[in-house]
Amino acid sequence: MKTSYFYFVLFLVTTAITFAQENTPIRYTAHNKGKFFISWGGNRESYSKSDVTFTGKDYRFTVADMRAHDKPKGWHIDYINPTKMTIPQTNLRLGYFFSDHYSVAIGVDHMKYVMTQNQTAKINGYYPNRGSYDELIPERPDEVVLTEKFLTYEHTDGLNYINTEVSRHDDISKLFKIGNTDKIQVNLTEGVGFGVLYPKTNTKLLGKERHDYFHVSGFGTSLKAGLNITFFKYFYIQGELKGGYINMHDIRTTMSTDDKASQDLPLFKGQKIAKKPDYKAKLDKVFSLYIRLKYSDANGYCKCISCNKIHFYKDIQNGHYMSRRYMSTRFDENNCRPQCVACNIFNQGNIQMYRIGLVNQIGEKTVNLVEVKARTSTNRYSDFEYKELIKYYTILVNKIKKDKGL
Repeated sequence: MKTSYFYFVLFLVTTAITFAQENTPIRYTAHNKGKFFISWGGNRESYSKSDVTFTGKDYRFTVADMRAHDKPKGWHIDYINPTKMTIPQTNLRLGYFFSDHYSVAIGVDHMKYVMTQNQTAKINGYYPNRGSYDELIPERPDEVVLTEKFLTYEHTDGLNYINTEVSRHDDISKLFKIGNTDKIQVNLTEGVGFGVLYPKTNTKLLGKERHDYFHVSGFGTSLKAGLNITFFKYFYIQGELKGGYINMHDIRTTMSTDDKASQDLPLFKGQKIAKKPDYKAKLDKVFSLYIRLKYSDANGYCKCISCNKIHFYKDIQNGHYMSRRYMSTRFDENNCRPQCVACNIFNQGNIQMYRIGLVNQIGEKTVNLVEVKARTSTNRYSDFEYKELIKYYTILVNKIKKDKGL
């Protein structure tokens, strides 16, 4: 699974140190081969929405299109304070010119990734004690609020990309009519890198104790382009734009080795990736509305199949007698009835009372057939079938609304 990052190096000050002696250079800056350099600077990141999958012994779910941001320090003394240099978002690079135009460097990009708290996100999967984290949204069973009780997720002790880069450097001082490049020199730089991700992930997941140690979580590659301005041969300021992808398939989330996360992001921020339409989610939505409208009265009110409490059709859910995970009965009208949030979510379907209510409506024999169908049949819908069912139930919904004046 792929993850991407996209960040700007805003400020980078470096001292160039040379150990190689050049015979008779025209200018010291005319040749680079044999020179060493070291750099230190700050960065900013901008993250695309990402799908994050969390797995453990009793849960597996994916949070879709999770939003996140970096955690900048701003202009702060910590960037040059030796005891606090690892607190801000920083970059460290050590390099060597193996020719006049090419260098190789090793370094670390110390980035920060923070999930936006209390955002609403679609979720797919299962986890224990559903509804006990203040995360559920009435009438939107496929979405949750990412509350602090449910999930906090960040790499604030570093989304650390430890990498090796090979870069090309080209002197473009002539474009600015600069004669003495030993005083000031302007260079373009481009490069490619490869490395590992070594984050310290701070996660609070379903009330579990967090894993608070560094861990190799994946690998990545990167491309960069930048502008370098060198002053008096040895000092330079450099700005870079870097992008790429990282594969983070083994993110530790809790102290249990069974618990982990993985991420999947587009290749670059700003690149729009065409996603396959979620026809199942669309059918879920229109089918749910159809069931609630079908069993509502002329004023739009209907009874919960389990507790008989009356609710407006917009304030009640489409409850499934046999779980939604059984695709053969997921869209079976004999398996679905209006059900209140308390029964459907907080009472885990209130199945015993649901069955009594359903038998009273369609009979014991038909309920038994629904049970057998769910457990013994498999059904995978094609895109064409999904689209046809969506059209069919949309027509029925519009007809019922018109007939009942809703």
